[in-house]
Amino acid sequence: SPWLSGFGICFVKGSAADFFSQTMEGRDWKKGEINWGRNFGFALFAGSYTGLVQNLVYMRLYTSWFGAGTCLRTALTKSLFDAAVHSPLMYLPAGYVMANLLKENEFNPMTGLRKYSKEAVPSSLKCAAVWVPAHIVTFSIVPAHLRITFVATVSFGWMVLFSHLAAEADVPTPTTVCPTPSAIFAPCESSVLASVNSPVVHAAANPSSPRQDDLCYNAGMLW
Repeated sequence: SPWLSGFGICFVKGSAADFFSQTMEGRDWKKGEINWGRNFGFALFAGSYTGLVQNLVYMRLYTSWFGAGTCLRTALTKSLFDAAVHSPLMYLPAGYVMANLLKENEFNPMTGLRKYSKEAVPSSLKCAAVWVPAHIVTFSIVPAHLRITFVATVSFGWMVLFSHLAAEADVPTPTTVCPTPSAIFAPCESSVLASVNSPVVHAAANPSSPRQDDLCYNAGMLW
């Protein structure tokens, strides 16, 4: 079945892209640092949306709305519509939701939507920069029955970037340890104590105690 094969191929592609993205973020799979909830969510998005929904959108809806022609005007119309309507309103929100759906081992679809609401414009621009030229080729040169395969092939790099964009908050950041007040003032206290216990300060604080030169003078008198 082309639908089942499209889902399976895109699922594996999405999982591999997210795995590669997480390793580029500094996660070591040998130490168990890969977030498999995020990986499964993004793979499920890739399989269900890019493998099934986009098959319906590109091969049926766009053909019905804009025609089956492969001239530059038709290809440009489909590409611009995809960048201005389909991607920011359907494709990108779905990716954000699925990438964050199981990331924290809890089912929370609102996490991805809140993140996308803050990053909709820059993410849409990045998506358009990649896919407008790619879809012009898709709709003008690539045969209709090979379009999903072509898009799946050239989209691996984009999926690596998209995984990072959609789940960027998941990237661990180094923690800054603030010194405690005792650690800050400990050297100062040590210096003060050393100064207080010095012979000079001790002698100045106790004028009645015999000084070293007085002891030497008295010893000379005895001789």
